[in-house]
Amino acid sequence: MSSTLNRGKRTVIVTGANCGLGFECAKQLFADEKLEWHVVLACRDESRGKEALETILNGSVSDRISLILLDLSDLESVRKFVKEFESAKLPPLKALVANAGIVAPPKLTLTKQGYEITVGVNHIGHFLLTNLLLPLFERDQKEINSIAVVSSEVHDPKLKIPMPKAKYDSIEKLISPPYETPEEIGSRYPTSKLLNILFTYELWKRLQNSSEFKNQFRVTCFNPGFIPETR
Repeated sequence: MSSTLNRGKRTVIVTGANCGLGFECAKQLFADEKLEWHVVLACRDESRGKEALETILNGSVSDRISLILLDLSDLESVRKFVKEFESAKLPPLKALVANAGIVAPPKLTLTKQGYEITVGVNHIGHFLLTNLLLPLFERDQKEINSIAVVSSEVHDPKLKIPMPKAKYDSIEKLISPPYETPEEIGSRYPTSKLLNILFTYELWKRLQNSSEFKNQFRVTCFNPGFIPETR
C-alpha cells in the first residue's frame, strides 16, 4: 500500500486545534475511519500542537494526522503555512475549519503587521488563509468542498448578552483603534465575530459568482455556544 493511501483519502485543516473546540473537532474527524480524513492541526505553539497530536493518537501510530505551525497574528506565518501545506503533498484538500480565535486582551495589542490583535487573529488571519487555500482545494463535482467559520452569537445585541455591542465604524478604526476605553476593548471580540459572519456571506456569494469556484463549496458559519473550556 502506498504512503498516499496510508495518509487518508481527503484532507481537513483545523485552526486552533491544540485545545478546546478545535481539538475536539480534530479528534472526532481523525476518529472517522469511514471518511478517512487526513487531519492537519494548524497550531501557533509547537509544543502544545505536538501534545494535542499525541493525545489524539493515544499511543497508536498513524500517517493520517499532521502538525503545521500557524500564527494567525502574523500574515507571513499564514503564507508560510500555506507553502508548507502545499509542499507536504497530502491527500486532496476538502475542508477548512476556521476555528482559532482570541478574546481581546486588556490593553491594546498589535499583530506582527500592526493590526489590533483581536480583529487580526479572528478575522484578518483567517481571511488571508482562506483566500490562499482556495486554489488548493480539490475540484470535484462528486464531493463538494467545505469551509466552516466558527463565530458566536455575542455579535447580536438582541440576545442581551452581558458584553459590549459589536461596533463597526470603519475597517481603519478596527485595525488601528484611535483610543482605549473599557467599552471599546470589550466590543472587539463581538465585532470580530460579526466580521466572521459577514465574511461567510460574502465568501459564499463570491464563490457562487465565480466561474472557477461555482458549486464547488459549502460555506457555513457555526455558533458553538458557550464553551468555558476553550482557551
